[in-house]
Amino acid sequence: ELLERHFAGELAYYECESRMKHRRGHWVWVLDRGRVVTRTPGGKPEWMLGTHLEITSLKEQERELRRTIAELEAAHRRIEVANDSGGIGVWEFDLAAETLLWDTQMCRLYGLAAHTTTVTADFWEQRVDPRDRNRLARETELAITGAAPFDTEFRIILPDGGLRYLRSAARL
Repeated sequence: ELLERHFAGELAYYECESRMKHRRGHWVWVLDRGRVVTRTPGGKPEWMLGTHLEITSLKEQERELRRTIAELEAAHRRIEVANDSGGIGVWEFDLAAETLLWDTQMCRLYGLAAHTTTVTADFWEQRVDPRDRNRLARETELAITGAAPFDTEFRIILPDGGLRYLRSAARL
């Protein structure tokens, strides 16, 4: 089909990945590329130049990558189920941008819409109960400098004014 489309002038060149039987009898993957270089006076393809590039190892790496991605996606789904059932939120803090990336459960814990996945450090600090802010700022700084692990409890103020106690742990 691709070759016919190239012959018809729909494609500037022909390119296709396919399996070919090697002269030694085993199958290999080939990237086949080519283009028509001359046509007959009637416009039909006359001469075509092209290359075959053996890409078997790339196709094997691609297959392994797809398998790894599928395994990671399955693991991610299992972690999400565990986090949801345990009420555990997951977050990342980008120190350079001073932003936090929250998963859906973190949004729920803070009483926010689930689509609010990126928040600023200032936004987070404003949600922390004023009685805990100074201590939490010191503990955060110690963790960022590597002087102590971040493993603490604090209170947050929910959008409706309610108070919630949280425990948070992180590693640099």
